[in-house]
Amino acid sequence: MLSRVAAGLALLVLLAAAPSRASITLDVTLLPAVRADGVGTVVRVRNRGNEAANDVIPRVRFEGAVRNGLPEKLLPGKSHDWTVDLPRPPRDGRYPLLVTVSYNDAGYRGYSAVSAALVDVGNAPPIGVRGSVAPLSLDVEGRLAVTVNNDDPSARKLTAGVLLPEELGGWQEIGRVDAVPGKPGALSIPVQVHGALAGSTYGVQVVVRASTADTETATLLPGTIRVVAAAPVDWKTRLQQIAIWLAALFVVAEIGLAARRWWQRTQA
Repeated sequence: MLSRVAAGLALLVLLAAAPSRASITLDVTLLPAVRADGVGTVVRVRNRGNEAANDVIPRVRFEGAVRNGLPEKLLPGKSHDWTVDLPRPPRDGRYPLLVTVSYNDAGYRGYSAVSAALVDVGNAPPIGVRGSVAPLSLDVEGRLAVTVNNDDPSARKLTAGVLLPEELGGWQEIGRVDAVPGKPGALSIPVQVHGALAGSTYGVQVVVRASTADTETATLLPGTIRVVAAAPVDWKTRLQQIAIWLAALFVVAEIGLAARRWWQRTQA
């Protein structure tokens, strides 16, 4: 019996490793609205791929508040809307709304997509900051190069963060940005593969915020990361996991066999 279980498990491993033309591509649209008592947004996710996306869950971040939607299954060509309510910031300004949508493929391997929008609450002056994110070809580890130009001569504090898919590290606070008028600031953000597939291209968002005594404002700098090489498989750990699974299956089989023998004796 154990040999049959091992053969079946080996078949599953081979099927999981086999190349597949199935794909999942999620389009994420944010529709924020400001109310007197709060901020709401609709997170609309559409599956443009040819494979169903399982356990699709949006995670919304807004000014310290985090909201998770209920899981949904998205068939190819289908979409779903989540409505999320968030607290209204106490000060006027322009605030970043950040969303990470996680999902599983048919083999229940986890992936994610990110999206962001700016929400104007009350009086929202322009930020006076521009910049760019250089495309990155990522070979397991790399650094995302960002240029920030400060066009406002007034003194203010600039800070930055980057919204990455979970496979590349997720949300990261970068900290202070040294950029004064006439002297662009440069950021070098470390990025590492955490389960991303080689050959995949991911969208990312760098968030730059400016604070004064009266207002908050922000801008988004979009970028792309193409993964050219994923982290190597830790075969030692993988074989240990398979050995544990086989041992567990053997124990279950032995318990089932012992229970059957006991039942046969009681019926004799």
